[in-house]
Amino acid sequence: MNKKATERFFVEWFIDKIGWDSCKVVNDEEPDFKVEFQDKIIGLEVTNLYKDESRKGSSFRRDESFRSKWLSEVSEKYYQKPNFPLRVQVFIETGELKGDPEALACELAQISNINVWEREEFEYAVDVECKLKIRFVRLPDKFKRYNRWTFIDNHVGWSRAIDEAAIHDKVKDKAIKLPKYREKYGEIILLIVTDGTYESGMFHPVADGIFLPDYGFSSVYLALYPEKYMKIN
Repeated sequence: MNKKATERFFVEWFIDKIGWDSCKVVNDEEPDFKVEFQDKIIGLEVTNLYKDESRKGSSFRRDESFRSKWLSEVSEKYYQKPNFPLRVQVFIETGELKGDPEALACELAQISNINVWEREEFEYAVDVECKLKIRFVRLPDKFKRYNRWTFIDNHVGWSRAIDEAAIHDKVKDKAIKLPKYREKYGEIILLIVTDGTYESGMFHPVADGIFLPDYGFSSVYLALYPEKYMKIN
């Protein structure tokens, strides 16, 4: 999904969780969405929170993006030739990921004598330091160019507590554009999203809640996807 579609997914999830029935969401810019609910029109801005996030971004998220892009290139090169569809999962056993994605695509293309829905796995050495575990399933031909291949490393890790300072910084940064948002909407909500299906977004909430100065938003919510949401006071 592209950035807007991903944001829309989390907004729809949040609206379902909070119970805003008969709510209409419209894509917008500055802020990201227009929400029509109970005779009100609300501006909704969406932002993400990642582990170890700084002005330079999050190293966790950066690693996830690199691994996902690398595996996407493997998939693309694999399907450049008339190969049967596969569902592939990859796990790093040793070393750091690097090397040419085409080499793994060629290795997968050598697979034969495997029945539909049969599962197999093998070890693959990207170089002398990096070794991968490759797990795959042959899919029926109707799946065509199935490319939802997964790097397991992106989805395992330890949950940690929310850093209140990071929340403060996130809200303060977003508040800079509030005057522009108010040209269109009287009520502005900020939704901060953590995606717990990725290591970069595995958090558990602060036990006593999170408290902020009044930066000007009507409300600030934290979406701890896929578990719950909480309102930040």
